[in-house]
Amino acid sequence: MGNVRAAELELADFLGWKESARLELAWEEVWAELGFEFPTSHRDFLRVFPSGVMSEYIYIWSPAQSCRWLEAYKWKLKSKGAYFKGVRPKLPEDYPHLFFPEPGGLIPWAEGDEHTYFWRPVERQVADQWPIVFMDNTGDGWGEYQGTSAEFLLDLLTGALVSDILYTDWPESERSYVVAPEPLLPN
Repeated sequence: MGNVRAAELELADFLGWKESARLELAWEEVWAELGFEFPTSHRDFLRVFPSGVMSEYIYIWSPAQSCRWLEAYKWKLKSKGAYFKGVRPKLPEDYPHLFFPEPGGLIPWAEGDEHTYFWRPVERQVADQWPIVFMDNTGDGWGEYQGTSAEFLLDLLTGALVSDILYTDWPESERSYVVAPEPLLPN
């Protein structure tokens, strides 16, 4: 699995994941298309985990995996951005954050049926220092985590992360990682 960090390896071991991801696109190409860089730790994470479903619930996106995944991720940014733009003026107390491409706007990197996981770019911080922000998809709650995506997911799945917003009681039977098929792109 190359030069990945301990958290990625520990998470892979926890989930029983023994593969590594194949990235067809160079990160520079992805960044040019998206207009921002991913944290180095998340790029390491995506060298281990391709786009897929973690523990039957958390959907991971890897825009460097293929042209289709890059297009799907761009569509996700656009659709989430449109949602935030529409709902934030009506419910500012429930949606206090800006959303990409607004300066400092949240950048999504994974989601579940009930939650979305973002980075919150902080001015004058490199991407590796961006906090992770998570939300209940109904806008009923937000939380923040300082650490890498692999550390966050490991803490979430092991129950080490205590949150009133997130589901943190993961049964051992749900420890899995399933690779997603190539996405169907919207017209």
